[in-house]
Amino acid sequence: MFNYIKIPNYFFEIKVRATYSIFFFVFILISSFTYKETLLYILTKECFIKNDRLTPYFIYTNLTEVFYAYLEICLLIGFYLTIPYTVAQLWLFLKPGLYKIEYKKIKNYVLVYLGIYVVTTFVTHYAFLPFMWYFFLGFESISSNNSIDIFFEAKLDEYIKFIYQLYFVIGFYSQFCFMLIIYLLYSFHTNLKLVKQSRSFVYFSIFIFASLVTPPDVTSQLAIAIPFLVCYEIMLLFFITLEEYLIYSKKSNIEKNGI
Repeated sequence: MFNYIKIPNYFFEIKVRATYSIFFFVFILISSFTYKETLLYILTKECFIKNDRLTPYFIYTNLTEVFYAYLEICLLIGFYLTIPYTVAQLWLFLKPGLYKIEYKKIKNYVLVYLGIYVVTTFVTHYAFLPFMWYFFLGFESISSNNSIDIFFEAKLDEYIKFIYQLYFVIGFYSQFCFMLIIYLLYSFHTNLKLVKQSRSFVYFSIFIFASLVTPPDVTSQLAIAIPFLVCYEIMLLFFITLEEYLIYSKKSNIEKNGI
């Protein structure tokens, strides 16, 4: 008689957790469509409150435009909430097979990721979105002294597309910052000196990436690359300062104890 060892069916569990994510997305999509007017109000409230010149209404020029705009809002909410839920499902899948040290590290990484995701969402909604509306509305020109008046009327579908781009671009930046944090944390415990020496390679990689994801003009490439570089330099400076502080503390303790 052969003794069969029961092997967990990992592929089945992956399918189950992927199904959970799909059902979660569908549930959020249906729920969002039920409260579509409320969601539209939430997404526009801060802009209208912080911009007194902006009249609280939208126009549309296509018969089906409002329906598709509501659908895009629901898709935005669905995708945006499903991403952290999927990360949580991935964490639950990996957790049983991790060692205690791996469990602590990956748990901290997941918490940092979710924290960055939540913070960037609130910053985008309450800071970036109203500021960008206020800034671009400054180009509006309605005056008797001007020969041509320029005024703004918000079009519903264009506003939703603008929100899409803003949320996902800033979300993409947050993911990049998260990867940089993980990379620098790992290098901090292994070889931070190598990171300092490879700074030019990181700069080159960022500009290559910016040239691939943007139109072929220097302005767009700089608009993508510069925030990445600033984020990288700030975090690198933090870890370099932390490393020097730890080295200084270690030397001080050695001199103090006379060892």
